[in-house]
Amino acid sequence: MKHLYIKFRLACLTALLLFSVNIAAQSVETFPSSVKVAAGEQYKRSFLYKWLWGKNRREEWIVPVQVTCVQLDTVFGGLMPYKKGGGNESKSLRLRSAAGKEYVLRSLDKSRKDVIPGLLKHTPVGGIIQDGVSMSYPYAALAVPIMLDHAEIPHTRPKLVYIPQQASLDSFNERYANDLYFLEERPDGDWSGESHLGNFHKFLSTLDLLRKALRDNVYMADQQTFIKARLFDILIADWDRHHDNWRWGLVPGSSKQYLPVPRDRDQAFFTRDGILTKIMVPLTRVRFMQNFDYKIKNVKTLTSQDRKVDRVFTNAMTLQDWLAAAGNLRRSLTDSVIVQSIKELPPEVFAISGHELIEKLKARRDNLEKYATQFYSVLAKKVEINGSEKKEYFEIRTVGGNGVSVAIFRMTPSGQKEATPYYRRVFFRSQTRSIILNGFGGEDIFDVQGKARGIRLTQHPGKSRNPLFKWAEQD
Repeated sequence: MKHLYIKFRLACLTALLLFSVNIAAQSVETFPSSVKVAAGEQYKRSFLYKWLWGKNRREEWIVPVQVTCVQLDTVFGGLMPYKKGGGNESKSLRLRSAAGKEYVLRSLDKSRKDVIPGLLKHTPVGGIIQDGVSMSYPYAALAVPIMLDHAEIPHTRPKLVYIPQQASLDSFNERYANDLYFLEERPDGDWSGESHLGNFHKFLSTLDLLRKALRDNVYMADQQTFIKARLFDILIADWDRHHDNWRWGLVPGSSKQYLPVPRDRDQAFFTRDGILTKIMVPLTRVRFMQNFDYKIKNVKTLTSQDRKVDRVFTNAMTLQDWLAAAGNLRRSLTDSVIVQSIKELPPEVFAISGHELIEKLKARRDNLEKYATQFYSVLAKKVEINGSEKKEYFEIRTVGGNGVSVAIFRMTPSGQKEATPYYRRVFFRSQTRSIILNGFGGEDIFDVQGKARGIRLTQHPGKSRNPLFKWAEQD
C-alpha cells in the first residue's frame, strides 16, 4: 500500500511538472517576436482640426510600424528595472544590467497632465495642449546617432522596442507594460568600453560639474566640443537643450577634463503649423519652438530656451573657434552620412518624410558657418567669465583702445601667479558690450590697466548672478 502511495505521488508530481513545462512553453510561444503598432493613434484629427491646430507630424505618429518585442531578462545580458525615471512628460524607467551598466526606457508618447493647469485638464483647452505633442517628430532619436558618430560628438544609441507585459517588469507591469519605448544607455557609471559614449568611465550632471569647477579651477569643460554640439542642435532644430539635457564625461587619461554628452532628442525636427497655432505661439512666448525647415528663421530665438548654459560653456570661444567648429561639422556631415543616418528611421516612417528630412538637413548644413556667426554674435554681446573659490589673478588689459584682453591665472602655494593663464580671450567693441568677471573666492586679485571705449567691465568678487551657479550651490 505504501508503495502504491509513493507511486501515486510521483505520478502527480510528474504530471504537475509536465503541466508547468507545457505552460511555460506556451508562454514563450505566445510571446511575439514583433508587433505592428503606432506611436500615437490619438493624434489623428479631422481636416478642419488640422487646418486650425496644425498637421504637425501626425502622419508619423499614426502610421503603424513593425517593432521588435523585448524581454528584459534577455536583452543586453538581462536588465533589471529598479526605479521610475524623472521628467515631466516622458514615461521612463531605469534599468541595470548584471554587469552594473545603466540603461533607461523612455516612452515615445508624452503626457502633459503635469504641466496643464488643474482647472483645464479635462477641458478642450487641456486637450489642445496635450495634442501639441504631435508637433514633435516621434522617431527623431533614431535618425541622429550616425551623424553624431561622424561629427565625433559623444552620444547614446537608442533602440526602438515594444515592451509587453512580462515577469521581468514585476511591479512595474501596470504602468510600463504594452507600450513603445526607446531603450538606450544611461550616461552614468562606467561606459569605458563604448566609443560612441566617449569611452568615459565617469559622468557628471551639469550642476555637479559646476560644483567641481566652483571649488577648484583645475576642473574644465571642453568648450570646443560643446559649441560643435550646439551647432548640431541648430542643424536639427532641437530647441530643448536645458542643463539637464547634458551629461559630462571624464576624458580618458584625465582627472579634470570633461566633454559634453547631449541626450534626449525629443524636439529634433520639430514641426508646427495651423492657423491658430501661428497666432498662439507669439502670445505664449514660445517662439523658440521653431519649425525644422530649409532655412533657420532666427538663430537667436531658436537657441534662447536656456541661454544661461551657453553663457557658461562658451565664454572662451572666439568667432574663429565657432567658424572652425561649423566648418568641421559641415565637412563631416556629407550627403551620404545624412542619408545613412535618416535611413535608420522605421521604413514606414521614412516613406512619409525621410527624403524631406534629408533635403532640409543638407540645406541647413550648407549654411552652418552663417548660423555659427549669428549665434556667436548673440553670445558675444554679454560675456560672463568665472573663476572659482580658489584665489585667482585676473589680468585685464586694453588692446588698441577698442579691445580688452582678459587672462586668468592660477596662484601658486606661495601666492604668485602661474606663468601661463588657464583662460585667455580678447574682446572687441564691435562684438562685445559687457564683460562680467566673477571671482567667487573673495580673495582674488583684479589687475586692471586701461579702459576700452564701449565695453563695460563689471567685477563680482563674490557670487555669479547666473542661476546655474545658484542651483549648483544649493543642491
